[in-house]
Amino acid sequence: MGVDLNIEENEHGYTPLTLALVLGHEWAAIELLKAGSHFLLFHSLQFPHSTLAGAKVRVAARNGRTPMFVAAEKGLSEVIRIMINECGVDINEPVVLPSGLRLLHVAAFHKQPQIVSLLISMGADIDVLDDEGGYNPLTMAIIGSNVSAALELINAGANLNIVSQAGRSPMYVAIEKGLTEVVRVLVEKRHIDINAATTREPRYLFVHVTIYILTNTNSLTHSRIPPVLRSPSMLQYYTIKVI
Repeated sequence: MGVDLNIEENEHGYTPLTLALVLGHEWAAIELLKAGSHFLLFHSLQFPHSTLAGAKVRVAARNGRTPMFVAAEKGLSEVIRIMINECGVDINEPVVLPSGLRLLHVAAFHKQPQIVSLLISMGADIDVLDDEGGYNPLTMAIIGSNVSAALELINAGANLNIVSQAGRSPMYVAIEKGLTEVVRVLVEKRHIDINAATTREPRYLFVHVTIYILTNTNSLTHSRIPPVLRSPSMLQYYTIKVI
Protein backbone atom coordinates (compact mmCIF):
# COMPACT_ATOMS: atom_id res chain seq x y z
CA MET A 1 0.00 0.00 0.00
CA GLY A 2 3.03 2.26 -0.10
CA VAL A 3 3.22 3.03 3.65
CA ASP A 4 6.31 4.98 4.69
CA LEU A 5 7.76 2.94 7.56
CA ASN A 6 10.18 5.73 8.47
CA ILE A 7 7.95 8.80 8.58
CA GLU A 8 8.73 10.97 11.62
CA GLU A 9 6.18 12.62 13.90
CA ASN A 10 6.69 16.31 14.59
CA GLU A 11 7.25 16.54 18.35
CA HIS A 12 10.11 14.11 19.03
CA GLY A 13 11.12 12.94 15.58
CA TYR A 14 9.99 9.39 16.33
CA THR A 15 9.50 6.93 13.52
CA PRO A 16 6.70 4.34 13.89
CA LEU A 17 9.31 1.83 15.05
CA THR A 18 10.73 4.13 17.72
CA LEU A 19 7.25 5.08 18.94
CA ALA A 20 6.23 1.43 19.20
CA LEU A 21 9.33 0.76 21.32
CA VAL A 22 8.85 3.83 23.52
CA LEU A 23 5.30 2.66 24.28
CA GLY A 24 6.51 -0.87 24.96
CA HIS A 25 4.50 -2.38 22.10
CA GLU A 26 6.95 -5.13 21.24
CA TRP A 27 4.52 -6.88 18.90
CA ALA A 28 4.19 -3.73 16.75
CA ALA A 29 7.94 -3.20 16.71
CA ILE A 30 8.49 -6.78 15.58
CA GLU A 31 5.93 -6.36 12.79
CA LEU A 32 7.67 -3.21 11.58
CA LEU A 33 11.11 -4.81 11.75
CA LYS A 34 10.01 -7.95 9.97
CA ALA A 35 8.19 -5.98 7.31
CA GLY A 36 11.39 -4.10 6.69
CA SER A 37 13.66 -7.14 6.88
CA HIS A 38 11.47 -9.23 4.59
CA PHE A 39 11.31 -6.33 2.16
CA LEU A 40 15.08 -6.02 2.30
CA LEU A 41 15.62 -9.73 1.74
CA PHE A 42 13.24 -9.97 -1.20
CA HIS A 43 14.46 -6.84 -2.96
CA SER A 44 18.14 -7.53 -2.37
CA LEU A 45 17.63 -10.73 -4.33
CA GLN A 46 15.47 -9.21 -7.04
CA PHE A 47 16.98 -5.71 -7.24
CA PRO A 48 20.46 -5.74 -5.70
CA HIS A 49 21.15 -2.06 -6.47
CA SER A 50 17.80 -0.61 -5.39
CA THR A 51 17.23 1.85 -2.54
CA LEU A 52 15.01 0.19 0.04
CA ALA A 53 12.48 1.67 2.44
CA GLY A 54 12.31 -0.84 5.28
CA ALA A 55 11.95 0.18 8.92
CA LYS A 56 15.32 1.71 9.79
CA VAL A 57 16.93 0.84 13.12
CA ARG A 58 19.57 3.58 13.08
CA VAL A 59 17.33 6.66 12.78
CA ALA A 60 18.01 8.91 15.79
CA ALA A 61 15.16 10.93 17.29
CA ARG A 62 15.69 14.53 18.37
CA ASN A 63 16.97 13.34 21.74
CA GLY A 64 19.65 11.30 19.97
CA ARG A 65 18.09 7.94 20.79
CA THR A 66 17.78 5.25 18.15
CA PRO A 67 15.32 2.33 18.15
CA MET A 68 18.23 0.18 19.31
CA PHE A 69 18.65 2.34 22.41
CA VAL A 70 14.96 2.19 23.28
CA ALA A 71 14.80 -1.58 22.82
CA ALA A 72 17.61 -2.03 25.34
CA GLU A 73 16.16 0.58 27.69
CA LYS A 74 12.77 -1.17 27.70
CA GLY A 75 14.17 -4.69 27.95
CA LEU A 76 12.68 -5.93 24.67
CA SER A 77 14.80 -9.01 24.09
CA GLU A 78 13.09 -10.34 20.99
CA VAL A 79 13.40 -6.97 19.25
CA ILE A 80 17.10 -6.89 20.05
CA ARG A 81 17.58 -10.41 18.68
CA ILE A 82 15.86 -9.44 15.43
CA MET A 83 17.85 -6.21 15.11
CA ILE A 84 21.14 -8.05 15.50
CA ASN A 85 20.35 -11.27 13.64
CA GLU A 86 18.13 -9.95 10.83
CA CYS A 87 18.66 -6.20 10.50
CA GLY A 88 22.44 -6.04 10.45
CA VAL A 89 22.93 -4.21 13.74
CA ASP A 90 26.47 -4.50 15.13
CA ILE A 91 26.09 -5.46 18.78
CA ASN A 92 28.87 -3.03 19.72
CA GLU A 93 27.87 0.00 17.66
CA PRO A 94 26.77 3.29 19.29
CA VAL A 95 23.01 3.53 19.83
CA VAL A 96 22.61 7.12 21.05
CA LEU A 97 24.17 10.47 20.14
CA PRO A 98 26.36 12.18 21.18
CA SER A 99 27.38 9.98 24.13
CA GLY A 100 27.98 6.89 22.01
CA LEU A 101 26.52 4.46 24.53
CA ARG A 102 26.31 0.87 23.31
CA LEU A 103 23.49 -1.60 23.85
CA LEU A 104 25.28 -3.10 26.85
CA HIS A 105 25.73 0.32 28.49
CA VAL A 106 22.04 1.08 28.09
CA ALA A 107 20.79 -2.25 29.43
CA ALA A 108 23.21 -2.09 32.35
CA PHE A 109 22.20 1.43 33.37
CA HIS A 110 18.46 0.99 32.90
CA LYS A 111 18.19 -2.10 35.13
CA GLN A 112 17.63 -4.67 32.39
CA PRO A 113 19.75 -7.60 33.64
CA GLN A 114 18.09 -10.04 31.25
CA ILE A 115 19.24 -7.90 28.32
CA VAL A 116 22.73 -7.73 29.82
CA SER A 117 22.76 -11.55 29.94
CA LEU A 118 21.47 -11.77 26.38
CA LEU A 119 24.05 -9.34 25.00
CA ILE A 120 26.92 -11.08 26.79
CA SER A 121 25.75 -14.44 25.40
CA MET A 122 25.62 -12.90 21.91
CA GLY A 123 29.22 -11.71 22.11
CA ALA A 124 28.98 -8.08 23.20
CA ASP A 125 32.26 -6.44 24.22
CA ILE A 126 31.96 -6.25 28.02
CA ASP A 127 34.63 -3.53 28.24
CA VAL A 128 33.55 -1.26 25.40
CA LEU A 129 33.75 2.42 26.38
CA ASP A 130 31.19 5.10 25.59
CA ASP A 131 32.38 8.04 23.51
CA GLU A 132 31.71 10.79 26.03
CA GLY A 133 32.65 9.73 29.57
CA GLY A 134 34.88 6.72 28.97
CA TYR A 135 32.67 4.38 31.00
CA ASN A 136 32.53 0.63 30.51
CA PRO A 137 29.23 -1.25 30.98
CA LEU A 138 30.19 -2.35 34.49
CA THR A 139 30.61 1.22 35.68
CA MET A 140 27.34 2.18 33.98
CA ALA A 141 25.56 -0.66 35.80
CA ILE A 142 26.93 0.62 39.10
CA ILE A 143 25.99 4.22 38.30
CA GLY A 144 22.46 2.95 37.64
CA SER A 145 22.50 0.91 40.90
CA ASN A 146 21.87 -2.24 38.85
CA VAL A 147 23.46 -4.73 41.24
CA SER A 148 22.48 -7.91 39.38
CA ALA A 149 23.87 -6.62 36.08
CA ALA A 150 27.04 -5.39 37.80
CA LEU A 151 27.63 -8.80 39.38
CA GLU A 152 27.03 -10.56 36.08
CA LEU A 153 29.52 -8.31 34.31
CA ILE A 154 32.07 -8.90 37.09
CA ASN A 155 31.57 -12.66 36.80
CA ALA A 156 31.93 -12.40 33.02
CA GLY A 157 35.40 -10.91 33.50
CA ALA A 158 34.82 -7.17 33.11
CA ASN A 159 37.95 -5.06 33.55
CA LEU A 160 37.83 -3.66 37.09
CA ASN A 161 40.68 -1.21 36.59
CA ILE A 162 39.18 0.90 33.81
CA VAL A 163 39.00 4.52 34.95
CA SER A 164 36.62 6.98 33.33
CA GLN A 165 37.62 10.38 32.03
CA ALA A 166 36.44 11.80 35.37
CA GLY A 167 38.75 9.43 37.24
CA ARG A 168 36.04 7.06 38.45
CA SER A 169 36.72 3.32 38.65
CA PRO A 170 34.03 0.68 39.24
CA MET A 171 35.15 0.46 42.87
CA TYR A 172 34.95 4.22 43.30
CA VAL A 173 31.40 4.34 41.97
CA ALA A 174 30.29 1.28 43.97
CA ILE A 175 31.40 3.04 47.16
CA GLU A 176 29.84 6.29 46.02
CA LYS A 177 26.50 4.56 45.39
CA GLY A 178 26.60 2.51 48.58
CA LEU A 179 26.35 -0.82 46.74
CA THR A 180 27.67 -3.03 49.52
CA GLU A 181 27.18 -6.32 47.70
CA VAL A 182 29.22 -5.09 44.75
CA VAL A 183 31.95 -3.74 47.05
CA ARG A 184 32.06 -7.07 48.89
CA VAL A 185 32.47 -9.05 45.65
CA LEU A 186 35.14 -6.68 44.36
CA VAL A 187 37.14 -6.97 47.57
CA GLU A 188 36.61 -10.60 48.57
CA LYS A 189 36.34 -12.36 45.21
CA ARG A 190 38.17 -10.11 42.78
CA HIS A 191 40.74 -8.91 45.32
CA ILE A 192 40.53 -5.20 44.66
CA ASP A 193 42.95 -3.46 47.01
CA ILE A 194 40.73 -1.72 49.52
CA ASN A 195 43.59 0.60 50.50
CA ALA A 196 44.44 1.65 46.96
CA ALA A 197 44.30 5.30 45.98
CA THR A 198 41.98 6.50 43.29
CA THR A 199 43.00 8.81 40.44
CA ARG A 200 40.46 11.34 41.58
CA GLU A 201 40.74 13.61 44.64
CA PRO A 202 40.38 12.81 47.49
CA ARG A 203 42.82 9.95 46.96
CA TYR A 204 41.94 8.14 50.19
CA LEU A 205 38.45 7.06 49.14
CA PHE A 206 38.97 3.28 49.31
CA VAL A 207 40.21 3.65 52.86
CA HIS A 208 36.73 4.79 53.88
CA VAL A 209 35.50 1.19 53.64
CA THR A 210 38.50 -0.08 55.58
CA ILE A 211 37.79 2.39 58.39
CA TYR A 212 34.24 1.13 58.54
CA ILE A 213 35.28 -2.52 58.77
CA LEU A 214 37.69 -1.77 61.61
CA THR A 215 34.98 -0.05 63.65
CA ASN A 216 32.83 -3.22 63.57
CA THR A 217 29.71 -1.12 64.04
CA ASN A 218 26.61 -0.54 61.97
CA SER A 219 27.46 3.08 61.37
CA LEU A 220 30.31 5.49 61.91
CA THR A 221 29.86 8.30 64.37
CA HIS A 222 30.60 11.77 63.18
CA SER A 223 33.56 12.04 65.56
CA ARG A 224 35.31 9.09 63.92
CA ILE A 225 35.38 10.77 60.54
CA PRO A 226 38.41 12.92 59.67
CA PRO A 227 37.46 16.61 59.65
CA VAL A 228 38.27 16.98 55.96
CA LEU A 229 35.59 14.38 55.18
CA ARG A 230 32.76 15.76 57.31
CA SER A 231 30.93 17.58 54.54
CA PRO A 232 27.44 16.20 53.78
CA SER A 233 28.57 15.04 50.35
CA MET A 234 31.31 12.91 51.89
CA LEU A 235 29.44 11.45 54.87
CA GLN A 236 27.45 9.15 52.58
CA TYR A 237 30.56 7.05 51.98
CA TYR A 238 30.56 5.91 55.58
CA THR A 239 27.18 4.19 55.41
CA ILE A 240 28.80 1.29 53.54
CA LYS A 241 28.88 -2.02 55.36
CA VAL A 242 31.14 -4.83 54.25
CA ILE A 243 30.78 -8.11 56.16
